[in-house]
Amino acid sequence: MQKLAHWMNLLAERLEYPKGAVAVALVNGKSEQSRKMLERAGEVAGPDWKDFNSQRCLRLTLPRPRNTADLQAHRFHMTMARLLLSHADALVGYKYCNGVNNNDPEEDVWIAHRWIAEQGIHTQHRVLPKRLAEPINRLIAVVSDLRRDHETSTAEA
Repeated sequence: MQKLAHWMNLLAERLEYPKGAVAVALVNGKSEQSRKMLERAGEVAGPDWKDFNSQRCLRLTLPRPRNTADLQAHRFHMTMARLLLSHADALVGYKYCNGVNNNDPEEDVWIAHRWIAEQGIHTQHRVLPKRLAEPINRLIAVVSDLRRDHETSTAEA
């Protein structure tokens, strides 16, 4: 995790983000408050988060792309995903804005709720998936199983 934190800081520096625009923090579950933060992050990343690392996580806070032409943000997000998926066995969860609570950890998609006072109605809509990445070893195992199943069915035919 130290190496991933270093890579994320280096990436922010290379993409010329202003100091403090990208916050990279290792969360260690040593105090009650940090254990709660770790648990909340884990619930977003996936139901089996404790099997990966129940004591620590890497927390990134970074600007979202402002629009489709925001190359800096798109490059950061794409490079970050590539690093996490190809160089680490990581679960990656995503919280789309500050203050959003994960009231339904079993739900795989963030649901935004909004009260429109002037119309007296409550609306909700799907926003984004909570889980953005599975560990690379898990994906390779799934592909290997598919290949084995295909070879077995081909041999039987």
